[in-house]
Amino acid sequence: MHKSKKNKNFSPPFKQVGQPLIFDENVTRPTVQYTPTKTETFIYNSEKLDSFVQVDEFTYSAQPQVIHWINIFGVDNLNLIARLKDILNIDPLTLEDIVHLNQRPKIDEFSDYIYIIVKMLYLDSAVNEIKTEQISILWGKNFVISLQQREGDVFDPIRKQLRIPQSTLRNRSADFLVYSLLDTIIDYYFVILENLSDKIEDLDEKITLNPDQKTISTILNIKKQLIYFRKSITPLRETFRYFQQTDSPLINKETLKFFMSIHDHVFIAIDNLETLKDLLSGMYDNYLTSISNKMNEIMKVLTTIATIFIPLTFIAGIYGMNFNHMPELKWKFGYPLSLFSMAVISGIMILFFK
Repeated sequence: MHKSKKNKNFSPPFKQVGQPLIFDENVTRPTVQYTPTKTETFIYNSEKLDSFVQVDEFTYSAQPQVIHWINIFGVDNLNLIARLKDILNIDPLTLEDIVHLNQRPKIDEFSDYIYIIVKMLYLDSAVNEIKTEQISILWGKNFVISLQQREGDVFDPIRKQLRIPQSTLRNRSADFLVYSLLDTIIDYYFVILENLSDKIEDLDEKITLNPDQKTISTILNIKKQLIYFRKSITPLRETFRYFQQTDSPLINKETLKFFMSIHDHVFIAIDNLETLKDLLSGMYDNYLTSISNKMNEIMKVLTTIATIFIPLTFIAGIYGMNFNHMPELKWKFGYPLSLFSMAVISGIMILFFK
């Protein structure tokens, strides 16, 4: 078992007290039903590239000057995950973190590999919500293994670069592949931020023109997504500080500046997120103000109408009393004079309220 060389600023892997490790040698792993695990393998250097797909299996054989990228879709095949320990001598605690999802983003450094957890975010157009997926990255001298919860990711630009012999990715070491994976994940955060920004802009225009009951539902939905987004990426601010402190031999000096740029991008993403959050809060206040003004206009109209009818009702009430001695009731001009008086009073009050 490896002895980890973890930085004091990073928390140890999660494990419930008293719960045996699934990947301990003396523990029988439970048999579970799972969807067949797909593995995608790229074996490359500056001169050649081999790529293939396997099911419930992966291939690795250490070769000098050759990098292996193994992308595994699905982490519920425990026997397949256990092979990482057998082939690459991965610490059982690391394997525990891989299969126990909903971990916080973190970086753990061991004697001959680095383990990274990040959150990959994407937009689910079917329900119009942000979805998250835990990505685990095992990074050694000549291998990078990325493990995802399900098939589908944002790594297509990396796959395209690997198929170009002259690309920077093909001519760099494994640390540049790790940088590319992290950078692609972080870049997609900005795609989501842009999408949310467009929604907020459209919503602002709708609030200005014609706010309705659906508007508040939309505001609350976007606010919920922003909170979910913030919860997913904020821990990266501290996690990626690791690159400012590490002296790991797995990271070349010329690649370190690229990792530092990812750290800067995380800060920019969080700043943009806070800006959108402030805009949405202001928009919510504008919505309440708009609804309040709209209600005041309605109340003003109703009050005006009620005020106009008060003297008219008074006149009608006076002459609606059934007393015998009311001379106006028997006067032939009494009825038209009453209507004329009501019309004059109404006109005067309408002019007054204008």
